[in-house]
Amino acid sequence: MALSSRYKQIVHTFSDQGVRSVTTLVTGVLIAKWCTVSEHGLFVVGFLSLILAANFQEALVGTPLYVLFPSRRKGFAAKYQQCLAIWQLVIALLSVLILLLVAAVALVSGKAMGWTILLISPLAGMVMIRDFVRQTYFAGLRPIRALFFDGLVAILQISLLVLLLVEKRLSAITALYAIGVSSFCVAVVPFARRLCTDRIHSFRYCVSVGKVHLRFGRWRLGSYGMIWLVLQSYPLLLAFFCDVQQTSRYGACQRVAMICSPFMAGMINIFLPYLSSIRSRRGEHGVWRPVVLLSFITAIILGVWALVLTFRGEWLLGVLYKQEYAKDGLLLNILIIAVLVHGLSFCVGLGIVAQKKLWLDMVVYGLAGVVTLPSGIWLAHSYGAVGAALGYLSCVSCVTILRWAYFLLCYRVDTKLAILNEGA
Repeated sequence: MALSSRYKQIVHTFSDQGVRSVTTLVTGVLIAKWCTVSEHGLFVVGFLSLILAANFQEALVGTPLYVLFPSRRKGFAAKYQQCLAIWQLVIALLSVLILLLVAAVALVSGKAMGWTILLISPLAGMVMIRDFVRQTYFAGLRPIRALFFDGLVAILQISLLVLLLVEKRLSAITALYAIGVSSFCVAVVPFARRLCTDRIHSFRYCVSVGKVHLRFGRWRLGSYGMIWLVLQSYPLLLAFFCDVQQTSRYGACQRVAMICSPFMAGMINIFLPYLSSIRSRRGEHGVWRPVVLLSFITAIILGVWALVLTFRGEWLLGVLYKQEYAKDGLLLNILIIAVLVHGLSFCVGLGIVAQKKLWLDMVVYGLAGVVTLPSGIWLAHSYGAVGAALGYLSCVSCVTILRWAYFLLCYRVDTKLAILNEGA
């Protein structure tokens, strides 16, 4: 019975990730197919800004929530969620202010993307509230509710986009507002239920909850910051150094190359708790054997998918977008290789998080950024979208090498210690 319940949770989790990814893909396809290349480039910049806010929220709220919520006794669950909802509002406000600052810098530099970031900055709070509600469902081991929740968001979001298309009002800004409004409309009631319980808990307890999440999530925040700086910033660099057309080409190809993201996101929700439980029972060394097995399975799945995209990628670009995007076969293939290389160390990264060594991943991405970001910026400035893709590939290659070097070193040390203990 327990095994059947576990399988249901796995199916619901992957289905939920599929719904989210299909919704994102459809949104991007509608913009790329029915708007100009420049408009799609502005959409990529705006969507990247919302991802930055989502990463901020995931680090300080989502990741600590997954670990800390199951340990809360039933009587304290509502109290904990109410205080966390208050902190969510504070973090959402901070995210809006950060985006306003980024928009001001872009406008002072004379870049058109500054107006896009300025106009969509309030949407960051709406998207973060949606993510918070969804995370509480997963933390409470109720993925079926998350699936239903994301399904409602998807229906409303795509309906708004189709309506905008029919009314000939579809643009980067209106599409981003469709994302924010649909997220807020579906999330506002469940968020209010978590915020407004039968009593207001003490200010001191709310502060203590915030401190615990900040202490737990600070390294995760640093990791996300490094990931954003050394990997996710290339569309912004292209918009800054070149033009939004280059950003549009890069964003369209990256969306196709990362079409397997539901699988990767589902693995986080399923196997991170699994690896954490192994660590608690067997210690840190017990994590490595499952990591090797999961890495082998992931490599096979991503390898097959990369092979399919390599041969049919240009055709898929032409079908999903305009025919002018089908000419970017080289750009797409570079990004496909980058996704495959990054995926080879994905499960090692999960093992690092399960070992609660969140600082290590931040160091890994920081070292990779020091080595590859200067050359990546030069490549993006000199060769546009293709140069940015090469910079991305060099960075993920460095991350993969560093992660596996750490894994092999720890595995060798643990093996020697085990031999010494047996001899003693």
